[in-house]
Amino acid sequence: MASLSSIRQQVAAALTELGTPWAESPLHPQAFARSPDSVKHGAFAVDLPIGTNTESRPRAQLAQRESLTVQFWARVVPAKQGDSFDTALDLEVSARNALLATTGAASHHFHVTYQTSTRELQPAGDFQLVTLNCTVHHFSSVT
Repeated sequence: MASLSSIRQQVAAALTELGTPWAESPLHPQAFARSPDSVKHGAFAVDLPIGTNTESRPRAQLAQRESLTVQFWARVVPAKQGDSFDTALDLEVSARNALLATTGAASHHFHVTYQTSTRELQPAGDFQLVTLNCTVHHFSSVT
């Protein structure tokens, strides 16, 4: 069984292990994209905003499905916007692969399924916010 905090921590650790430029933001995940203090190339936040019970009968362990959201910033160099977009796409693939790799670890008692990505250029045009949306399946104790 995996607690929600351990799932979030293990996902954040998998991204941090990618090395430069990945760095977890100290901000609350839901404040991450709203704060100018979070805007830094490679800065990321991991959130579990929605949880759902997937079973209707009582058991000692409850099968759950959680929404997992990872957001990160990618720098856009004005003179090289096409190259910057390609760099952001490469970072996105690295992040997605790291998320999916957490499923294969024997010590992790959860399964990550990738769902969608969004890419949003900020109004100033110098950073792009990338959001990865996944689903986590896990069991939690009912006691």
